[in-house]
This record gives sequence, structure tokens and C-alpha cells, in this order.
Amino acid sequence: IVAVNLSRACGDSDTPALPPALAARAADRLDASAAAVGRRAVLVGLKAADFNGQRGEVVSRTVTGRVGFQLEERSGKKIAVKPANLEFTDPPPPPATVSHYLGGPCHPHRPTGLAVLSATPMDAVAGLNVGVGGTQGGLWVTGDLDDVAAAARADAQRSGAATATVDAFWGDARWSRTQLLGEIARGSWGLCRAELTDLATAAPPPTAAEPTAAAAAPLRHLGWRDLVEADPPRLIYAMKSEMTDEDIHGDGLQPDRTPEEEDAAAWEQNAQMEETRRRLRTQLLARHSAEGHETRSDASTP
Repeated sequence: IVAVNLSRACGDSDTPALPPALAARAADRLDASAAAVGRRAVLVGLKAADFNGQRGEVVSRTVTGRVGFQLEERSGKKIAVKPANLEFTDPPPPPATVSHYLGGPCHPHRPTGLAVLSATPMDAVAGLNVGVGGTQGGLWVTGDLDDVAAAARADAQRSGAATATVDAFWGDARWSRTQLLGEIARGSWGLCRAELTDLATAAPPPTAAEPTAAAAAPLRHLGWRDLVEADPPRLIYAMKSEMTDEDIHGDGLQPDRTPEEEDAAAWEQNAQMEETRRRLRTQLLARHSAEGHETRSDASTP
């Protein structure tokens, strides 16, 4: 959760809206979020024509983008259908107001949703196709944007709220376990218990009556500096050791480095680590060869 909060600082406040292609993709995801669990509908447009006109209820959402639909007739048979094959017979849930953020360099065209549910019990999460990342002040759920938006809109309907609030992160940043532990040991990371206010503060007021992604709300910098400079301190750093990075101050901040210098230092460090791995591999293969062990010549062998 702390990593998610830090990713908000990556947002570019000079970019008021999404590029058109991403805005269209986000709009499609929000359209699909109308198929929230619990909504009642009639089946339409199916190739299996004998199902068309059947009434039922959305009971789950799946990883394939389809929804689980339970028929009123046919002994309560459950089938998987696309949201486009549902003609809803009940009022729509409240619209979703979405704030967009740059999540990181990996999968930059895939939006991950994040929302806090205040009126949804834990036992109702199972069919929503979302993960629960925390329970402080509500259920913090994350997953594909359409699934999170559907859960948030249904939650808003339960609580009587006029709109649902959803954050969308385009792309993400990833670390291996070893890499993350190493960076913590060097003092690059501070750790703390995440609170609801770290994720959901200063939400922008809704600007439209219908779900929209093209007009992105102003980016909210919920600021990692608030964590770093908190008094009393919230962050806990690794104790100084032989692994501590000499360039990192005790407060965990890099001294007088521009973002470009930080990037250059990260690339240099990665190059050094790659050279170290190459040298160790060469030494290991030479030792195996000297001991008579069979070795593979494929350069990609770990």
C-alpha cells in the first residue's frame, strides 16, 4: 500500500486528461462496470437464441470480462455472458468519478483500479473479482478497473452515496523480493502502517452525472513527502549496516539530486549489478569445468 501511495507522486499535474486512446479504453471499462453484482437484467443478443429474453441476476464477475448470470427459470442455471448481452431492468447504480495516475513503466496501457468500500461486508467480496489490500476504515479493493468500478458503484448504492470514487493507475512498478529487500537494507525505503487517509483524501468533486474517463479529475499528490517529513515520524528505516548506501541521509532522502540524476544513478547501479552477475557466473562455470561437472554453454542459463 505504501508503494501505491508513492506512485501517486509520479502523476504529471501538467497533463489534465488522458490521451484519447486511453480515455476510450477507460470509458469502455466503466461501461462494463454497470454490470454490478446484484443487478437484474434480461438476456439479449445471444447466439443461443433460446436464452434470449430470460430474466435473472448478476451474481459474479470473472477474470475474462464476463459476468456470472443466474437465471430465474431453468432451475436457477448459471451462465457466463458479456455485459453487452444484458438489458438491465433495475435503476443503474451511482456513477463513478475516476482520478487517473501514472502507476509505473510496466504495462502502461493497463488500468488497475483502487477503491475503498464502506458499506460492503467482507463475505460479499468473493464474487467481485477484486483483491482486498487492507481493512482500515473500509475494504481497500484493487483489480481491473471495470471490476473495481463495479464494486465501488454497488457500494455507493448500498451506502446511499451520489457517486463512487475510484482511482485508476496506468501501469505499475515492480520489484523482485530480493531486489526489494536489498533496497530496504540500503535505506532506500521507509516502511509504515498505511492508513485510509493515505489513499482517500481531498477527493475532487464529481463533475458529471454519468461515468466518464475522458475528463480526468485533477491529479491528487497525496505526497510521499508527508510521510517522510511527518512529525512524529511514521517511517521506519533499516538499521545502518555494511549494506547502507553512503549517498542516503538518515532521513531517507537523496541529497540534492534531480530526477534525471536519480534515473542516471539507478541505471548505473543496474549496470554494476549486471556486471557482477556476469562475473560471478563466469567464475562459477570455470569452477564447475575444473571440477569435471557438465556445464551448459547457453548464455541464458542462470
